[in-house]
Amino acid sequence: EKEESPVTRKAERFRVENEEKRWMRIQKVHSLKSEGYSISAIAKQLHLSRGTIYADLEQSQKPSHKRSSSFDRFHPFIRILLQQNQTGDQIEKA
Repeated sequence: EKEESPVTRKAERFRVENEEKRWMRIQKVHSLKSEGYSISAIAKQLHLSRGTIYADLEQSQKPSHKRSSSFDRFHPFIRILLQQNQTGDQIEKA
């Protein structure tokens, strides 16, 4: 339904890149743990704290920290009004 737009803002690009790096690290931690390495051994090998390793092991899907818009909660309501062919004035009064 919603098409991904290319990342244009520098801060957004860095956020996406950092999320990718973090996801790769999380996958590496999971891989090492499944190979039988201890939490301490993984932490030493990757130069991370044991707390970070525990947190990474709790992640089962790619993390996303995209900020929500202050308008997100109104989108369903606006969509319904638009489907009813309401004018801008009518929507504003609703």
